[in-house]
Amino acid sequence: METVSNKKRLVAIDKRYHEAPVFIAPKEDPSTRQVIDYKSRLTPELQERVTITLEPKRDRDDNVIDELTVRAYHLQVFDLDNPNDALLFEVIKDDPMVAHDKNGINPDRHRFYIEDKEKEATATISKSKLKGKAFATIASLSMEEMMNYSRILGKYTTNLSGTQIESVLYEIAEEKPQQILDVSNDKDLKHKIFLKKLLENHVIYLDNGKYMNGKDLIGINEDYAIQWLKDPLNSSIVTQWHKMMKSGPAEPRIQEMEQVKPASETVSKKEENDEESKPARKPRAKAGAKKD
Repeated sequence: METVSNKKRLVAIDKRYHEAPVFIAPKEDPSTRQVIDYKSRLTPELQERVTITLEPKRDRDDNVIDELTVRAYHLQVFDLDNPNDALLFEVIKDDPMVAHDKNGINPDRHRFYIEDKEKEATATISKSKLKGKAFATIASLSMEEMMNYSRILGKYTTNLSGTQIESVLYEIAEEKPQQILDVSNDKDLKHKIFLKKLLENHVIYLDNGKYMNGKDLIGINEDYAIQWLKDPLNSSIVTQWHKMMKSGPAEPRIQEMEQVKPASETVSKKEENDEESKPARKPRAKAGAKKD
């Protein structure tokens, strides 16, 4: 069994090119009108074993009468341990119709891409190992640390439960494990977490990316704000902020206001009281009635 495969395969980017081979000519140096020295790209051992030439046939006047072309087609395999295959592969991969890998495909330019199973397998192994490290990192965190990681990764919101926060971190570890490891290895992690908490509690604020404390500038960006936190000259206020964060954000003070009755209601009540305090009036005698 081969421990490492040194084979490359040419793959069409879509079905249009499955049955349509192309013919690729080696490039020439315009100054010398000679084919580029592809052979020099090979190892010395392979160079000695090459049995083909890429130079075209020319007549006595140095005009090309038979240009060599390399036939390229879907699922064509190049064994790079074979010197002739290795030489032809150098011609193929230089052509603008061929993308160097699947991620580099431009549908407007490319017809084929180079499939490297060995490279892909190596990338899969590498990513799997990173995932393992990221999963282990998350599993070692306390809930508070998970919340802090989610803050740094821009995923924290107060309405997430602990289970949801943990799930979010594992989702990141699955797709982009290096992000988890970068947070874990960040030498300024505690300062970044502190800045996030200060912002969350409105102790400081962002103004067009600048970190502000009232009208005072802390830093034009996160890096400068961290340097401000580290500066001994600012230790007094930083200590105050730490105490504030430990005690929790201050609750807004709510003042109880006395209920004030509408003026119309007050006047109406006063008039009612005045009427009650007045002596009762005697009824008027009717006109023509005799007095006693």
